[in-house]
Amino acid sequence: MKNPIKAWLLKLNIFARMRHSTTRPKLTPREWLKNNIKRILTVVGAMIAVGLAIFSIPKIAAQYDTYVDIPQHFTAQERNQVITRLNDIRNSLEKGKNNAGMYNNIGILRGGVKDYRGAIRAFKTAKARNPEDARFDRNMGITYKYMGDYDNAEKAFLHAMAQEPKQPEFWLELGELYTYYENNPVKAKLFYLQALEKNSENIEILKSYANFSQNIDMDFHEASKYWTILSEKDPVNKNDYLKNAADAQSRIK
Repeated sequence: MKNPIKAWLLKLNIFARMRHSTTRPKLTPREWLKNNIKRILTVVGAMIAVGLAIFSIPKIAAQYDTYVDIPQHFTAQERNQVITRLNDIRNSLEKGKNNAGMYNNIGILRGGVKDYRGAIRAFKTAKARNPEDARFDRNMGITYKYMGDYDNAEKAFLHAMAQEPKQPEFWLELGELYTYYENNPVKAKLFYLQALEKNSENIEILKSYANFSQNIDMDFHEASKYWTILSEKDPVNKNDYLKNAADAQSRIK
């Protein structure tokens, strides 16, 4: 009969020899680095690539943010019209240029399908690329107005006016905001008087103020005065202005 203790010790001895035979020789740090340099460089390179990609995402998103979300209720014809216009806009992209105008057109197209947040984003991109163009602030103002964000609309219009103080459409947008959206006739009247101070010869501002005086402020004396001024400055439409002046006069009590 075999001795069980002796057999067990024999197994241990065999296992020890096997373990010793499969143990790798210990490497110095220099030898380990030499053997693993390719792996290390691969891992470091991958980490750098991932880091650059993460930091580049916002730039790439801004650069290629030219899509338009078409509402599901649009007909096939309406969808095709939007897609055709979008392709025309994208085809205007010029490499090496700031393409501010392209992003402005993207914003207008998004506003047309009532994607107002997307429109604001596009106008901001356009402005960042060409800060001197007042159209982008004006378009932001119009979009904020449709969103019901009158504070930001006012800021955008005022900024546009500061850049282009003699552009009547910028003034008229702000007058419309005060009159019809904020329902603030006092603020609107002060604004129109300021506009006339800066642009007393502008027909559109004169007409807007005459209309405001007659139909909102109910100041028929003022309305009659400015309709008469318009009849002198714009003789092509003289008869229409005089008719409005007479109507205002008839309403004076």
